[in-house]
Amino acid sequence: MQDTSLFREMIHVSLQIRSDLKKSPEHEAKWQSINGGSVQNNIPNSLYLFLVTLFGGMSAVEEIMSSETYEESDTNIQSILSVAQNIIYGVYEGKELTS
Repeated sequence: MQDTSLFREMIHVSLQIRSDLKKSPEHEAKWQSINGGSVQNNIPNSLYLFLVTLFGGMSAVEEIMSSETYEESDTNIQSILSVAQNIIYGVYEGKELTS
């Protein structure tokens, strides 16, 4: 039943990221101050790490684990931040919360 285990792990990660979004200080302000320049500083680490891993694969995970600082390429950062804004928009049921 490996599929069941994977499914549970995916649900757990999704719910954790959703919970972290709702616990974020930006949640109280309904994410009104989020824009392309500020999203990296305001999204939860769990969401950022998930997206870095999604875009960069295991090599990104290995680099994060082996160094104190991890630097994404500008292209990947823009993609990650764009997707993060879309996720925030989706979690808040399509309400216009990002600029």
